[in-house]
Amino acid sequence: MKSIPNFNVVKKFSLACILLLVFLSYNTKAQDTDLDFDIEITDASSLTTSDGSIMIVVYGNDSGYSFMVYDKEPWLGGEKIAEETKSDRTCTFVNLKAGNYSVCVQNRDKTTRCKNVSIETK
Repeated sequence: MKSIPNFNVVKKFSLACILLLVFLSYNTKAQDTDLDFDIEITDASSLTTSDGSIMIVVYGNDSGYSFMVYDKEPWLGGEKIAEETKSDRTCTFVNLKAGNYSVCVQNRDKTTRCKNVSIETK
């Protein structure tokens, strides 16, 4: 007669698997939230001038970011206006007209965060 595995062993193994999945899920979410940034806007002097700017400051644990500015959300077909890859956490885009933009930051793990901003006129 074949023996049935000890129920306590199966129970402990199942619990260990569940705890591992919970830990991995939490750990992934914690890493995703590490990519955050602030934006400082300098408004354009008029509707026809290109003297506005967007400064991005990243708060995260990475070194090396890609900074991108789109004319609207990239997932809605926005066209990339500017892109820069830097090893530090600050990037400034200059010579921008008044209007709405989508600013995105991507870390080396390809986690991307975007925020919508508006450059107004003074």
